[in-house]
Amino acid sequence: MNQTYNYWYFKDVVPKRYCDYIIKYALSKKEEIGLTHWDNPKVTEKIKNKEPEALQLQYKKRKSNVVWLSESWIYNLIRKPLLAANINAGWNLKYDWIESCQFTIYRTSNYYDWHSDVRLDPKGGRNRKLSASLFLSEKENYTGGDFEFKIQNPENGDSKITRIDQGLSKGSLLVFPSHYYHRVTPVLTGKRYSLVMWTVGPPLT
Repeated sequence: MNQTYNYWYFKDVVPKRYCDYIIKYALSKKEEIGLTHWDNPKVTEKIKNKEPEALQLQYKKRKSNVVWLSESWIYNLIRKPLLAANINAGWNLKYDWIESCQFTIYRTSNYYDWHSDVRLDPKGGRNRKLSASLFLSEKENYTGGDFEFKIQNPENGDSKITRIDQGLSKGSLLVFPSHYYHRVTPVLTGKRYSLVMWTVGPPLT
């Protein structure tokens, strides 16, 4: 995979009125606790049941709520710029499916610590290839909640933290390889909304 570009973004690729509609539509649905990946399914079940010790474990990594969306009109807004980013950045990763979209709600004191989005399907041997985040909130509507990458230099092994969302206004789409470590820092005031999705395909060779 060509790694000349660590990420690619399009500013204001989705009109703000559609962003507002996504927010309104998602908020009309039932929210769930935003989970991280746990190898032990019993831990996941305890978190879903809001058992205090399990929640405490979960909140060491992530604190946010989510709504899952799979409406075709949402995919139609994202599909072409996602493909263009894959080509423009020179990654040319093969994928044939996009997972359900995760509408994420970060309220005051919510966050998502360092993580990668890579998931392997042991039966089909398929991986997440690209991650995409659509910024749905105006930056002036919240403080904190910064999107950051931690990318390792292949030559010396050093990691560099890069804040990426300074210029990404409402309706902007950020795309990056799913194995890159990233985080959303704690929201200090207001609410931050985003729509996250992942492409899936055969393992990298």
